[in-house]
Amino acid sequence: VEDAAAAVAWRRAVEAEVVRIGARVDLGVEELRAQLAELASLAAGSGLGAGSASAANVEAPTPRPPSMPDFLELRVLDALGQLAEGASRLRSFAELNHAALYKILKKHDKVLGTQEGLAQHYPRLVEITGLGNSSRFDALDAAIKGAFMKHSGAQGLEVSPEVVRIAAGLGSAGGLRGRQGDVKERKLFFFLGFSLALLLAIFVLIALPEKESETFSTAYFLSSLSVFRVVLSIVLVLWGMGAVARTCESNCINHMFMLGVDPRCRVGPDFFFAHAAALTSVWIAIYAMYVVDYKWMVLPRVLSDTGFNSRSSWHYVLYPSALIGLTGLMAVLPSRECRCRYKVQVLAGVGRTLAAPLFAVNFGDNLIGDVLTSLAKPLQDVPAAWCYMFSHHPQVTASVARFAEFGTTCAPWEHHWIRPVISGAPFLFRLMQCARRFHDTKEPKHLCNFGK
Repeated sequence: VEDAAAAVAWRRAVEAEVVRIGARVDLGVEELRAQLAELASLAAGSGLGAGSASAANVEAPTPRPPSMPDFLELRVLDALGQLAEGASRLRSFAELNHAALYKILKKHDKVLGTQEGLAQHYPRLVEITGLGNSSRFDALDAAIKGAFMKHSGAQGLEVSPEVVRIAAGLGSAGGLRGRQGDVKERKLFFFLGFSLALLLAIFVLIALPEKESETFSTAYFLSSLSVFRVVLSIVLVLWGMGAVARTCESNCINHMFMLGVDPRCRVGPDFFFAHAAALTSVWIAIYAMYVVDYKWMVLPRVLSDTGFNSRSSWHYVLYPSALIGLTGLMAVLPSRECRCRYKVQVLAGVGRTLAAPLFAVNFGDNLIGDVLTSLAKPLQDVPAAWCYMFSHHPQVTASVARFAEFGTTCAPWEHHWIRPVISGAPFLFRLMQCARRFHDTKEPKHLCNFGK
């Protein structure tokens, strides 16, 4: 009796799990169909793919409306490619669980010496859950392929969606990260741990007693910190962008589509992580050299007789100058992934944000406005860094005294005028964006954001 009750409980548990998986597959199929319908509606609303799919359309394509957003065709094709990839993964998931159900029930029959599992329960569970129904995936694949043909220049031609993507400059569809992605993640976390250890070592160096303490000036030592903070802010932004892009990729979120980025742009988390890692290494190395040099006077003094005291030297400015130069060089160096036209698109978005409310606000511009408000505090270091870089070197008594009083080497008018303007400007830009969005959409939520 106990064995029979246990067998019944086991079958119920298996059935509940299979039903749950079947419901998840059904939900996934419905979500993919809904996304496909949304893309079709978006393309139809912009006049993309209008006209009949005939050879005549290939020779004389229907002109698109002037209001159609840039790169809409490429964005639709890229989104369709991700839909095709999602459909393939969902099909594989259903087939894997279908096979697992077969093997579990086969093992059940073998252990108990019966044929009840495969003969009775297996057909019923497959019928209930639809795990063996591949026709819905075939229909979804056909619909996606039809959308590819309709919304691309391949109308009337027998080519695969993958060929359409490659011909449009979108590259092949991405796949699962696999083992290569796992190796990259291990390297990334090793680098982060190693960098944290080096930062701890820098704190230890700062805490150690300095050479000739009578000439050591904390204000002089920290006067260049604003330059290092500006670059550190850039480093943290790059790490953050990489983390966000990685999260979006892991959760199959087409963030490039939502931001309105050219779909041919191949910038991803690896790009941001690589640049963040390189700049982090440069920052740690240069700041550590600066700390060691000033505290223990490794290099000979230069023009110290014109500076604050005998410990001051002209060459200290070379450390932040090298850091600024390498950061700028990294920003302008050509890259296969981040081409100049993509950088221009980002700068154009920043320009539209600064010119709000003169331009309509899209999702990408809205995000730029949010990022600028988050950077209001780090942006206050920019005038302080400017003042330090273009002040007298070595630092003189007056500039060291200003730093001790105000925290920067700038003149007093900078604290009264420039810093408040830089602190408030990002919020003004965001405020104007909210006003423009309320004007365009009449939605009360934008008016609430305006007041906030």
